[in-house]
Amino acid sequence: MLYHRYSNPLTLIDSLIENEMFSSHIDALNEKAIFDFEFDVWLHKVDDKSFNDWRDEIHFNAEARSVEIDKNELKTTVLKSSNILNSFEP
Repeated sequence: MLYHRYSNPLTLIDSLIENEMFSSHIDALNEKAIFDFEFDVWLHKVDDKSFNDWRDEIHFNAEARSVEIDKNELKTTVLKSSNILNSFEP
């Protein structure tokens, strides 16, 4: 990915490390790559929504799915899974 964007990324990486900006630059590059991917998906697959509306919708849905599970639910799920695994006989 770096060679795609920069003619000589090795000097860029060296200067980023020297200036203690390597991590922030990689984060920005990752965000740009994700944005480009999302735009390509929208461009080729979505035709009934604007890009911003579609992007807001997928990010909202991702946040809604990442709701934390409480400890009781976690224990119940682990116990059910353990029971299922223990019920198998070789």
